[in-house]
Amino acid sequence: MIKISFLFFFAICFYSNSFFAQNIDSLIQKLESSKEDTNKVFLYKKIANYYVLRGGATEKAQKYLEAQLALSQKINFKKGEYYALMSLGNNSNNSGSFEVGIEYLEKALIALKESNPNDHINIAVIYASIANSYSQMENLIKGMEYYLKALQIMDQANADNLSVRTKIYSNLAIVFEKDKQFEKAVEYSLKSIDIAKSKKDTLGMAGAYSNLANTYCKMKKFNKSIDCHEKALVYSKITNRITAIASNLIGLGIVYQDLNKYNKALEYHLRAYDFSKKNKMLQQQATSLSNIGYDYTELKEYDKAITYLNQSLELSKKMNLQDVTQSNYQCLSKCYEGQNDLSKSLEALKNQYQVKDSMFNEKKAIIVSDLATKYETAIKQKKISELNAKIKAKQKDKTILEGKIQKRNAIISGTIIGFILLVITLILFFNRRRLLQQNLHQKAINEQRELTTTEIVQALEKEQSRIAKDLHDSIGTFLSTLKINLQLYEEEVPKDKQENYQKTLNLIDKISFELRNIMKNLSHDTLQDHGLGKAMEEFVSRLNDLHVTSLKCYISDFSPAVTDHIQHNIYRISQELLTNCIKHAQAKEASIQIIEEDNIITLMYEDNGIGILPGIIDNRNSSQSMGLKNIYNRVEFIKGNIQIDSNPKSGTTIIIEIPLKKK
Repeated sequence: MIKISFLFFFAICFYSNSFFAQNIDSLIQKLESSKEDTNKVFLYKKIANYYVLRGGATEKAQKYLEAQLALSQKINFKKGEYYALMSLGNNSNNSGSFEVGIEYLEKALIALKESNPNDHINIAVIYASIANSYSQMENLIKGMEYYLKALQIMDQANADNLSVRTKIYSNLAIVFEKDKQFEKAVEYSLKSIDIAKSKKDTLGMAGAYSNLANTYCKMKKFNKSIDCHEKALVYSKITNRITAIASNLIGLGIVYQDLNKYNKALEYHLRAYDFSKKNKMLQQQATSLSNIGYDYTELKEYDKAITYLNQSLELSKKMNLQDVTQSNYQCLSKCYEGQNDLSKSLEALKNQYQVKDSMFNEKKAIIVSDLATKYETAIKQKKISELNAKIKAKQKDKTILEGKIQKRNAIISGTIIGFILLVITLILFFNRRRLLQQNLHQKAINEQRELTTTEIVQALEKEQSRIAKDLHDSIGTFLSTLKINLQLYEEEVPKDKQENYQKTLNLIDKISFELRNIMKNLSHDTLQDHGLGKAMEEFVSRLNDLHVTSLKCYISDFSPAVTDHIQHNIYRISQELLTNCIKHAQAKEASIQIIEEDNIITLMYEDNGIGILPGIIDNRNSSQSMGLKNIYNRVEFIKGNIQIDSNPKSGTTIIIEIPLKKK
């Protein structure tokens, strides 16, 4: 039986699979027409992340990451260079090139320390990624060393990040499991789960529960293993991590194999195969088919077992999955033996040992190649050193002679240059002083203007709340009284007028409902009392009650840098987007995501409606685009930027990025 391990890599990704699935073509088109600047760097990054999230598309991801690195180095964009090197390292690990991955990650560490040596969290992330590489190479000592170094950096700098700590604990648990220290593995998995729960980190819980399930299985605690796999499966479905879903389905089947419940194991492995086939995951298909063949072999249904094993064999050979290929031949040998076909059984057994020998020879060839390369490099370095020593000796004699001449010339030219520099320094000093005074004056003006604008917005919010309260106290009360008074005369209404009477009551109810929505839109009590997440949840719920468009909303936790002022504006922008969707988009589904990461809040809105006319997007002052104008104004007010991608076939996507002030 073949298992799929579940190890977290620290690849950075901010966008969902559904977003990229709809927009990857448009992103590639934008890339072709983009200038060579930082925006193009991030376009490369987004496209590469799409292929990473799809699972297994490491060659395509590699192409865009290498382009991102080259452009970042060309325009001296250190942040883009660090991101590219980090992602190239993780991508190499995903493809099994762990030594190459370590080289990329070590370069990423140098780039990060040069650009931002105080970014202790991301430095710890790189150490943890290097630890992942060593762990996958079965170098458990090195893996554990780098994991502990990552934790030490976070502890010493007092720069804790619970999401990063969750993943480090989870991966430490894997290292302890490989080292057969199962109690330690359980301890760190539980630590990871506790932190992930406190942060509502669904992805972290999925990985930690999956690791814990594998550990319990090796400890023969099968009931606990099943429980953890099922929890991991739930969280994996919530985060739509397709490789994790397949991994946990296969894992559940393997637990039932260990319990000798092969019918139950078969049920999960068939589900894993169907899911992997649907999502075009060839490695998971090969593994699932191999396990199905194993299940049928143990159930002594040899014909079915042979069919599935041959299908798995075709895929495993195609993808060079030698472990799976070896397991398939081993099961085929057992099947043919069960059918008393001893010649085929022997042939399958020979093939199994050929694959096993091939695996050993490949590893041996790699080791020999590495040793030869190191030897040749050492010889070349020695020759270069000897040649450099001779060149330096000749240059030394020449330098002494030239030095005497240059010393005399330097005294003469130094005096002249010194006088010129003194004059220039005095001019620059007075100019700088004048500019500094001008900048201070302009800064004071800008601060006063920003303060005044903020006070105006706050006054507007207070006025809206007052209007909402007045509507509730006056018109709301009048409508309630009107309905009660009408109901007093219900028995006196003639039968032929009952229908009109009931329509009148329904109309009053509709007016009351609309009035409540208007009051809630004007007021922001929930926003003030419970924050943006609760306010958006309440607003989306009210819109979903209209049964016009199915709306979904996701909001991450915010840091203290996200002020009430910013949250109020994000709430109003979201109100405008979702209200316009209900009124104009004719969409069946729409979603809004609000995420804070790297001191930037990203708001992403998507729908599958009829889109926005190009004339309205280009001319925001049009009378037909008042809502869009309000959105633009609020985005500019909080110093953000907005991108709109809209057409009648794929609907509308709006991305708003708001930079935060670092405290």
